[in-house]
Amino acid sequence: ARGVLSEVAGNISVDALSSGKFYHFIRCGSTAVTLEIALQVEPTIVIVNEEVKNGKQSLTEIVKSIAEQILKRRDEFGLNSGVILLSDGLVENGLVQTEILKSEIAHLRKAFKVRTEAELLLGGSSSSSTATIISGSSTNLLADRTTSSASQLSSDAAGSSAGAAGPPAQNKNPGLSPASRE
Repeated sequence: ARGVLSEVAGNISVDALSSGKFYHFIRCGSTAVTLEIALQVEPTIVIVNEEVKNGKQSLTEIVKSIAEQILKRRDEFGLNSGVILLSDGLVENGLVQTEILKSEIAHLRKAFKVRTEAELLLGGSSSSSTATIISGSSTNLLADRTTSSASQLSSDAAGSSAGAAGPPAQNKNPGLSPASRE
């Protein structure tokens, strides 16, 4: 599986460089897999759960950091494309604010039956977290749990395995980026 993912990530990386138009986000799996792929592909940015959790970064800080690095590459080197590798479960397990959000939601789910009531009562950081997360993912966080009490956030609501930053595209094959289908 690692070999196939490395090959796909490598192909996406070459496509990103040749098109010069898109930043591709690739969700790789565990931290070990993400780092192994990073050694082989040499991506623009690598973000793993442990770094985020230890640094206590918020989702907003991560997005801001990515945006700053993208702008720096454009301004200093004239590069408008690249590859960003992400550990699987980054939003679900890497962010401290997600743990707070899950705890608040679990408490509110016990007290309220209607989701909109619970959404209105979320605290400051949790409220801004749900605003930052894609609306479908926020709905999944507030929705019923799986049998293991896990949210359904990681089931493609957080994004496909590979996608391009830019205008959203219907990606029926998560292994292909919009640029490679043209």
